[in-house]
Amino acid sequence: MDLLNESDLRVLLIICMLVASQQSLYSVGALGSVEGSEMVTWSSFLDQVLSKLGSIVSALLSELHVDILASEKGTADVIDTGATSSPVTVLSPASGHHIDLRGIYLATNSTNGTVTAEFPTSSIIVGRIYCSKFSALALQPIHIPGTIDEDLQVSWAGTDNNAEIFYAVRYKEV
Repeated sequence: MDLLNESDLRVLLIICMLVASQQSLYSVGALGSVEGSEMVTWSSFLDQVLSKLGSIVSALLSELHVDILASEKGTADVIDTGATSSPVTVLSPASGHHIDLRGIYLATNSTNGTVTAEFPTSSIIVGRIYCSKFSALALQPIHIPGTIDEDLQVSWAGTDNNAEIFYAVRYKEV
């Protein structure tokens, strides 16, 4: 998607040049040499600048076109509360790094208790389901960073016997 078309760039360039030189449109005439020693008109000067500006803008647009999802990671799984005990570590950063959460989804089939996703060392609660009222929680987009070397855990208390918890996490490791 182009941010500016050529016409927009021309208007923007004219405005910037006029503001910088504090001249009106009526006082702009021959501007002197741009390339070589020949005198050029405003129009030819503008064409030369725009031809260079176009390649600069094209290069910037190609560099700035970032697929955010391609730079993020994700993980998902089901926790069987009858087969494992609380809490469960769902993400661990590489040594010296931290998890930067961008989205989380929690769901359970339990009708009682709570399900919590948190960074336990820093006591940052990312999300909690109160199972008697809700069966799922979706948070995105979010930006919740943990501390260096801190895991992300899912814990539960008072849930139904053999309840299942589904989690999906979108994150960056920084």
